This record gives sequence, structure tokens and C-alpha cells, in this order.
Amino acid sequence: MMHRYLLLCMMPLLLGSCTQSMYFPDRVNSPGFKEKGEAKLVLATKFTSNDADSLNRGWLNPAADIAYAVSNHIAVFASYRSLQNRYIREHIPDEYDNTRWSNDTIMGGHFTGNYFDAGAGYFSAIAGRAKMEVYGGIGMGSLNRNGKLMPQLNYDARYYRVFIQPAIGATSRQDIFSVMAGMRLMFQKFYAFSSPTPSLYYRAAPISSYDSYDVRHPVYTFLEPFANLELGYKFIKVNMQLGLSVPLSGRSADIAGFSPLFGSLGLAFNYAPRYFK
Repeated sequence: MMHRYLLLCMMPLLLGSCTQSMYFPDRVNSPGFKEKGEAKLVLATKFTSNDADSLNRGWLNPAADIAYAVSNHIAVFASYRSLQNRYIREHIPDEYDNTRWSNDTIMGGHFTGNYFDAGAGYFSAIAGRAKMEVYGGIGMGSLNRNGKLMPQLNYDARYYRVFIQPAIGATSRQDIFSVMAGMRLMFQKFYAFSSPTPSLYYRAAPISSYDSYDVRHPVYTFLEPFANLELGYKFIKVNMQLGLSVPLSGRSADIAGFSPLFGSLGLAFNYAPRYFK
């Protein structure tokens, strides 16, 4: 019964996660620490829908977060994200569509990728059981399209990201329940991009403008509010995160498509000195 309830909660994400092109939002590493010596490991998976290939089962994307509080107010963290066998719907651009009705012509793209980041920041326990944190970091990743249709629109890209993420939250008296909510400001820039077609790949999806530019030149910016929920025993909890990715410029919207929701589900393994008092 529980797994059916969780699947129902995630259904809007499963139905809404199509038409992406070159930016796939992902979970935020938000440890929610309160004291020196705390450590956390989160093993999770991001839910995605393979709407362009219903026979494919590669819709679970592994993610891992680690974090450690080196003092009463400073912590460090690292994260890994994987995009595995993601199939999505894409509109064929006018220049490749003989019918000239690109809004009615759909193709499917197959995406894979990997991403790593690391960072540090400030945290503090505040009045009562409340807490706050501000972290920043930098990451690098890869994204590959290897589509069954329109292979001339395949690409291999490399990028880096810089981000800052303030958040506030609270923990229950016995550390059974924890919640963190915040906002991540993400900056992404491609430093490598190769494709068999001179025209840029992002034109395969409906975009805000059709002016031509090198995809490696702009800095793409996104604002991503999120909520991180944990429920369970002190040392191990179910972790669920929901988020929304909003492009802050027209060119950021060009690479992001029209599916801003993201979410994940996993387990959080926690250690804190207060557990033994």
C-alpha cells in the first residue's frame, strides 16, 4: 500500500518530465546539519518517464550525496548524479520536417550522462528545533544524445555548473522527521559540444527564439526551489525531494524545454553526536 501511495505522489513528475533537450534538473544535496561531527549519506534515484519508448525500462537514475560537518557551523559535501537510458519526446525542427508541421511531428531522443559536484558552506541550529544552511559549490558533467530517430541531431556535450543554495528547515524532537526547503541558483556553461549537424541541437524542441548562436557561449541560469523530506529512525530515514526548475533567461529556456518538475526517492543514513546523549 505504501509503495502505491508514493507512486501516486510522484505521478505529476512522471507525466511532466518530457520535452527536455539539454538541461535535466536534479536533486539538491541539502544535509540539514545542526552540530559538529554530523555525517550523512543519501542513496536515491530520480524518477523519469520514458514517454518516447514505452518498452525501455531504464527510468531509474542513481544519485548519491555525502556530507560532513567539520565544525559547529561549517560543512563540506559531494554529489553524484546519473542519467541512464532516458527517452523523451522531441519536436522535429522545421528545417528537417518535410511536412512543415513540426508541432505535430514527434521524434524520440535517447539521453545518458554523468555529473559530479562538491562544495561547502555555513549551517546553524536556530531557535527551537529550527535550522538553516547556505551552501555553494561547483560541478562538472557530460550529456549525450544517441537518438533512434534523427541521428544527425545527436550530440556529445561537456559542461560545468556553479551554484548557491540557501535553505531553512526543522527537525522533530526525536529526530524522526526532518524537513528542509530552499532555493538553488544554478549557473551552467558548456565548454565542449560536438554534433554531426552544424545547426545546434536545441532547435529540435520548441524554444523561445530562433536566433543562431554557439551553445558554448552563454551562461545558462536557473532558479530551483526544492523541499527535502525525511522520515524514519535516527540513523536511517526515507528521503524524498521535490523541486522545480525555472529558467531565468530566454536562452536558458532554449535548452531546458517545458518540464520544470524534478523529484527523487531514496534512503538517508545519518550520524550525529547527539544521538548518543
